[in-house]
Amino acid sequence: MSLDPQPLQDHGEGFFTWHAFDPACKAELWSTAFFGPENTILFDPIEWPKVTAKPKAPILIVQTNGNHDRECKNLVQLFRGQTSKEVPSFQAIPLPGAGEMET
Repeated sequence: MSLDPQPLQDHGEGFFTWHAFDPACKAELWSTAFFGPENTILFDPIEWPKVTAKPKAPILIVQTNGNHDRECKNLVQLFRGQTSKEVPSFQAIPLPGAGEMET
């Protein structure tokens, strides 16, 4: 996947997003990062923006949906992070009618 994503956009309180258009599925793909005091959490990450510095360790990469593997495996290796299906300090809220593993 080589999408040339946009730089991170700050949404306050440690939350950032980045996105890129994927011509293969004809959709804009979005990812979220949370930079907390104890770690960095990347949710459903697409390729990391080239113009953005690598996040600080420790890094947790969370796949919130069964079909959102995207760049998880590559970023685990690149950032020496860990993967998870959930974040222990976040509350998972089930979404009625959502896809497999989607919260």
